[in-house]
Amino acid sequence: MVPDLLTFLNWNAGREDQVDYMAANWIFWNKRRDEDCFLNDNRRKKFEERTHDIQWDDPIVASDHNHLLKIGFGVDQNNQYHGDIEYLYKVIVQNVQTGEHYNTTRILVESYAVDRGDWTTPITSKSFKKIGGIYYHDQMSEDEINAAGKKIRDLNDKMKGRE
Repeated sequence: MVPDLLTFLNWNAGREDQVDYMAANWIFWNKRRDEDCFLNDNRRKKFEERTHDIQWDDPIVASDHNHLLKIGFGVDQNNQYHGDIEYLYKVIVQNVQTGEHYNTTRILVESYAVDRGDWTTPITSKSFKKIGGIYYHDQMSEDEINAAGKKIRDLNDKMKGRE
């Protein structure tokens, strides 16, 4: 997820100063990617038997409330968490003064994993254990983005080893 977040932030560069647009663009960007993959990737088409080419507004999609094109991303109310959440990512936008007349945006991406005993325990803000954080800047190369994601994955693997 972290490489996806960083790739998105790079795609969304210049719009990170307005959280409402950034959140809407995040959902759009992901849904659009899923749609492209589902509709255009032959490997993905194996997951659903096709009698004809399916479009995003096909009646088959409209009649299935659990269709792949309708799930995957959602917005929950503040301090309420979906019952099967495993990870939480905080994207914190910081305006940094780098000179007398020049400001830049620095973005901190923090990753948290759910730390709970069993599936019946309600999830609260105290249920999350921080597994890492990285700073993003708009000049990151693809290699830097992948390295940042690997850093978070490695931290998560170490945490799971202690569970």
